[in-house]
Amino acid sequence: MAKSKNKSKKTTNQRRKAIKRPIRSVREWIGGRVAFPVHLIDGDEPTCPEVILWLESPGDLIVFHELVEHGEQCVSFDGQPVSFGNTLLAAMESPIIGRPRRPTRIRVADVVLAEEIREVAPDIEIKIAPTPELNAVIDFFMEQAGDGIDVENQQSHFQNGRISEPSVDQLFHTARRLYLAAPWKKIRSDRQVLLLDVPALEVENFCVSIIGIAGERMGLVLYPSVAGFSRFLDFLAENADGFDLDSVDMGTSMLTLNFHRATDLPQSLRHEAAKHGWPVADTNAYPLVTHYQPDRIPKPPTEREVRIVSVCAAALTDFFDKHAELLRAGYPADPFTASFTTEDGIEARLTFPDKASLPADMVDETLDDSLTHPLGEDTSEDLSDKMFSDTLPREEQSRIVLQFKDNHYSAWPDQPLPALNGETPRKAVKTNMGRRQVTLLLKDFEKTEAQQPESARYDFSGLRAELGIEDDPASRE
Repeated sequence: MAKSKNKSKKTTNQRRKAIKRPIRSVREWIGGRVAFPVHLIDGDEPTCPEVILWLESPGDLIVFHELVEHGEQCVSFDGQPVSFGNTLLAAMESPIIGRPRRPTRIRVADVVLAEEIREVAPDIEIKIAPTPELNAVIDFFMEQAGDGIDVENQQSHFQNGRISEPSVDQLFHTARRLYLAAPWKKIRSDRQVLLLDVPALEVENFCVSIIGIAGERMGLVLYPSVAGFSRFLDFLAENADGFDLDSVDMGTSMLTLNFHRATDLPQSLRHEAAKHGWPVADTNAYPLVTHYQPDRIPKPPTEREVRIVSVCAAALTDFFDKHAELLRAGYPADPFTASFTTEDGIEARLTFPDKASLPADMVDETLDDSLTHPLGEDTSEDLSDKMFSDTLPREEQSRIVLQFKDNHYSAWPDQPLPALNGETPRKAVKTNMGRRQVTLLLKDFEKTEAQQPESARYDFSGLRAELGIEDDPASRE
């Protein structure tokens, strides 16, 4: 009988221990290389930093981070190669928070990173899937850093001496003339491209796209080639429903000239322009040049790039002054080339290519896209005057115009836009930077609408509500 009691007691103790034994939970580590959306200006070329991050989930606890240079090769800022696999070993041996430990599962965004992990930790489960948590950490860091940095008083057109005063002065003068020429009012589509050659600046067959005809900011985009622009269009088509920020590749770099409102510029840039007496067409026409890399990260322009944009702006102004009717007609039967020489003796050539010179997908999309610009010629006149004859009552004209606008803007939130680097407005507003860009676009739309007759003026409050952007009554005044 005593033996039976001891056996029963032992069984009870074993059950209690089994109940108290903790259940082994899954500890997932999320790793990757993430680019900061900023550039460090040190020397002649700006450097874009990246960071190797390891997060522990649940909780998104940072267990390791190391700053490296941007590029295909993973190199620290002192020139030493950095192995992604070794960063995992370092994180396990000496995590930022807590005791040494191992994850039960690892998640990375691509096969290359997964292979590096398998070399050092073949016994750990690896999952290849998106890693949005890493981008969220960078967004949070940028917000916190921005709160402590006086950005308004630090930005300069001179880029810490990398761009000379004569180059900035030339940019403002040529950009002013381009804005007044308004080529975006004289084309049917931003895919009616021109080819730019500037031998003195080593520019050959750059592809120039004029933007601003469909509500985006006015300006121009320079691609390194027609093929580059075609790849960008493919990127937009393939990612119409959004894309993974961890592995963005637009297929090309691009150089942009955009015109901004004075109120949207940092105070330091406005004061700098006033101090040097740089001319602008109006308070909505402050020029800014930006270089975008294929991964969508903006890069400060070089002196050469600013000069290229200035020469392009001057050549475009001259071209549209003399040959605007060619673009209104569609495409020329044969390529048409016009030469232009700047005041300082730099020769530029602009070529308007025929259809046979362009990729078929570009030509097809351009012809379809003509519907986005129903006027065909000069947009300075009232929309209803151009779309209808005088036989329709004015009230009916306004109703049809409003219906047209309603159809257009109802689809707008889900359209990939070059102004948003290929994202849709609905996707862009999910990040702080994208939200600011969409807000600026809406302000531009509202300002344009304010110039229309009240009966044909579109109300953007519904669109703002749909995108979760607070209404701005001042922008409609």
